[in-house]
Amino acid sequence: MDLAAYLPNAKPWIEKALNNNWQALSSVVPPEMMPSQERLLKSGRMTFAKEYGCGVYGCVLPTGKKDVVFKMTTDATEASFVAAMMTMRGLPEGLVRYHAVVELPEKKGRDKIFALWREEARDIGFLLRPASQMKAPGFSEEEISRALNGFKEDLALFKESAEKVLQYYVDARLSRAAIQALEVQVRSVEAAWKGQPEGAANILAGVDPRKIKGAALAAFNVAGCVLDAWNMSANPLGNTVGDALLNLINQGYVLADVHYNNVGIVDRPNGDTVIAITDPGHAIPLKEKWWKFPVPHLMDRDAATTRRLVAAAN
Repeated sequence: MDLAAYLPNAKPWIEKALNNNWQALSSVVPPEMMPSQERLLKSGRMTFAKEYGCGVYGCVLPTGKKDVVFKMTTDATEASFVAAMMTMRGLPEGLVRYHAVVELPEKKGRDKIFALWREEARDIGFLLRPASQMKAPGFSEEEISRALNGFKEDLALFKESAEKVLQYYVDARLSRAAIQALEVQVRSVEAAWKGQPEGAANILAGVDPRKIKGAALAAFNVAGCVLDAWNMSANPLGNTVGDALLNLINQGYVLADVHYNNVGIVDRPNGDTVIAITDPGHAIPLKEKWWKFPVPHLMDRDAATTRRLVAAAN
């Protein structure tokens, strides 16, 4: 049967992986957090409700719980970041909350497959709308336009600097030694920017990037990320995203692929409405402790792992 008749934009490998691992995945989260089924075929295989969106690495699907979505991806950096993030304290408001992440026992070609559950977001990509279509109590259209343009500019600048940090990591073949060297370099300059944006600005003004390379250049670009995130944190539209990016840098990560279509709005159970990063993209560790942080395996059913996963999912 042609699954495209039910899911015109779905990736067949996601359907296959869900069907092959449904029972095991069902043991990780409550039943209502599993992807919404659309149809049970005569063969016993399932099709699923149309996904919310697909990217290069995977798709996001609805679940039976209105404020939770399911994502299947081959992006190992995202999965490792999510596993690491779920061990962190003091997480920022401007980042979606994750409930669980697991590595599946099968692969897509040579790529590992990961399943994760996260907080649902809406209006993803709203930054691309004109200011005239936005409403903010207490702000005129001109003020909204100014804040929107400033937010978008700082976000683009942050991404530009973060991509240079990513390039350092890629050029070093994602090695542990590269992270060790970067951690030393970042530690040597971070005292200058702690608590004061002008500290990062002074680093950028006082160094000629053409005369440095390797980990030193990557640390220079981390300083650029800090300054851009600080500017966002002072923006009435971008403050939660800027605070989130700063928080994560301090905890030891740079998110290298946060763009307009990775920012949306989340409605929290406490009634708060928050502008947040909905997809961390390429998460680059700045500390050795996060290097290739392990993701729990779906078939690792020892008691400790089971308790960890179920606690995370709830």
